[in-house]
Order: sequence, then structure tokens, then C-alpha cells
Amino acid sequence: KKTHGDVARVSKLPFVNSHSNAKAVHSVSRNLDDETYEIIKKGGGVVGAIFGSSMVGGKKSLDTLADHIMYVYDKYGSDILAIGTDYFGIIDYGTTRGLENITKVSGLFDLLLKRGMGRGDLEKLAYKNSLRVITKNAERWV
Repeated sequence: KKTHGDVARVSKLPFVNSHSNAKAVHSVSRNLDDETYEIIKKGGGVVGAIFGSSMVGGKKSLDTLADHIMYVYDKYGSDILAIGTDYFGIIDYGTTRGLENITKVSGLFDLLLKRGMGRGDLEKLAYKNSLRVITKNAERWV
């Protein structure tokens, strides 16, 4: 939490927390508390939902990951959401059932639609929010 606050105070640009879920749904150190989500939202940044089973908790399934995403969606809106699969790292700590590889991500998207997320919000989660933050930062790179 302190690091996120420090980054938000120093940076004039939105930033990405690429691999975390909601601590309110599953309390592990890598997941973010509500105060940290507020800091990131206020700065226009995004948080990438991670598919690793140790960060998802519960039944370690699509439903459990959807609980994390919908918690953030309901509490903070769709502009903070992103996907941070971590397929290159989850071998070390387990894969959420139903998301064993990238070809299965559409199952998560279908479930989120059934739970009430709109198509436009799903597009933000899938790529638009991350692209917005990257593009905003890229303006400073040229």
C-alpha cells in the first residue's frame, strides 16, 4: 500500500499494477486492499487480475476469479480493470481451473457477461484500459 501511494504521489501519469486481485475476496499479501484500489483509481491507473490459483483462493476456479473482478467492478467501476494473466509465472504457484491456457479466457469473459458486466466494460477489461494507460505513458517516451 505504501509503495502504491508513493508512486501515485510522484507520478503525474496513470500506472499499472499488473498482477493482483482483491484482498477483500481472498486475503494474501499480493492482493490489494480497498485503499490501494482507491489510490490507483484516483490516478487513472489499472489493476490486472491475476489467474494464479494462490491469489484467487477459494475454489480456484473461473467463478472465484470472477468474484474478484466483479468485486472491483461493482466497487470501483470498469476503468480500473485489466487482465494480468501471468501465464509465464503461474507454473510456479498453480493455475486457476478453467484458465489453464489463453484459449480458455473466453470462458471468463462469458461468465462476466452473465454476471452483469456490459460488453463495453468487458472490452475495457480485455484491452482498452491497459492500452489507455500505455498510450498515456507513451506520450512521454517520444
